[in-house]
Amino acid sequence: MDTTIRVENPAELIAYIPHRLGFRPAGSIVVVSLRPSGGRVGLVARMDLDDVENGGATLLAQHMRGDGAERVVQVVYDDREPRPDARAWSVAHRVEKMLAAVVVDVVTWWVSPHGYGCLDCEPTRCCPEGGRPLTDLESTEVGAHMVVAGSSVADSRDAAFALPAVEPARRRSVTAALRRARLRRATAEPDWRRDGLESWRRAVGSARADDEVPPATIGRVAAALEDIRVRDAVLLHLVRGDADLVDKTAAGSRAGDVADRTGAAIAAIVDPDVGIAPPKESLRPGVVVLEQVAASTGAHPRAAAGTLLALVAWWQGDGGRAGERLREALEADPAYRLARLLDAALSAGLAPGWLRSAR
Repeated sequence: MDTTIRVENPAELIAYIPHRLGFRPAGSIVVVSLRPSGGRVGLVARMDLDDVENGGATLLAQHMRGDGAERVVQVVYDDREPRPDARAWSVAHRVEKMLAAVVVDVVTWWVSPHGYGCLDCEPTRCCPEGGRPLTDLESTEVGAHMVVAGSSVADSRDAAFALPAVEPARRRSVTAALRRARLRRATAEPDWRRDGLESWRRAVGSARADDEVPPATIGRVAAALEDIRVRDAVLLHLVRGDADLVDKTAAGSRAGDVADRTGAAIAAIVDPDVGIAPPKESLRPGVVVLEQVAASTGAHPRAAAGTLLALVAWWQGDGGRAGERLREALEADPAYRLARLLDAALSAGLAPGWLRSAR
């Protein structure tokens, strides 16, 4: 469902931000890129106040410039005071200064548990002394559209991005299956990669039906993802669903058509000339499986599953979720190469291909 945001009305834009992020910001700054094409909302970037003070202002400005912003709306979220305190004001003005060097116009607003207002306006001229009432944000048109579209907002970043909870008994079953699958691999049992890939397909089928995936299947998938060839095959399955290409990748085929089709699949994610928007509904079952692997297992499978989850989230334009999954993956295995490559892309502010082509 398409939602049109009237950026001339600050309440509409401020009401939209938590829906875009998936949670209610606190102790942070959010910058919103408004592109030249009619002020269309582009990149929405959030950063903790502490991180902004430690060099983050420059990074936020780089992200806005990279997104092609013409104007920027900055919103300061301070959950401790009726209005932003001196420290929050200082940080906000630092970001304003950096943004002013790369965009035509910057407007700064603030939101607290008690109200919201324009940071630079004189009290009573633009906003009342204590700010505007938060009830304004609860009755906006964009908020109503987002609710009708099924959008929900978590109370915090941790709640929004948390992996699903796993019962101890289920975790033990997953671990036992993971050990059995690793034993098959260690003894070089024939076709263990093919069996691992089939476990992935069965798991996706189960998740598509009712989100319930047997723990033994999750354990076999976790073991399979520890192998780079199977991990890459799973990535291609998520992106393209090309069964022949997926099978050949897991088998280690080096045929020319495999390389060409793999290149086309990766280009669909990263290349602005041919990039496609992610098919969110068809990706959902795979995401469910990967989240269960990441939530149920130890370091090595968690690094693989977390990196794939981060890549999918980045492809979907969900930078906050991508960053959290990537943080978990690198925490599990700091040397995991694909995670490090993706981390470099996120740190540089690189957007997926379809978003860059839309600018």
